[in-house]
Amino acid sequence: TVTTDRSVLVADCHNNRIAVMNTDLKHKRYITHQTMTSPVDVKVNNNKLYVLSDEDNECLHVFSLTGEKIRSLITCAYGGNAQVRMCFSFCIDKKQNILMSDYTGGNI
Repeated sequence: TVTTDRSVLVADCHNNRIAVMNTDLKHKRYITHQTMTSPVDVKVNNNKLYVLSDEDNECLHVFSLTGEKIRSLITCAYGGNAQVRMCFSFCIDKKQNILMSDYTGGNI
């Protein structure tokens, strides 16, 4: 994801962090948090907050630009009556609706 200030955000699931880089892909900083265990996708919403999907925790986390955790949005779950079983990739439309793909259930 490329932000309005032209930073490049990369979900680094193997190191449990979000890498923030310049457009020439030189490292600027990392965003980490103890609740982030497997980030697989990251976007920036209209409020300039980072929204990321966390595969292991089966949820979406919201972080400020400085890396402070604001909240968790959607909790996914395996089995039962869960509408979304595995949080993986998502997008945010102009009205701030989150459209999420369900990796195992084939739903949006």
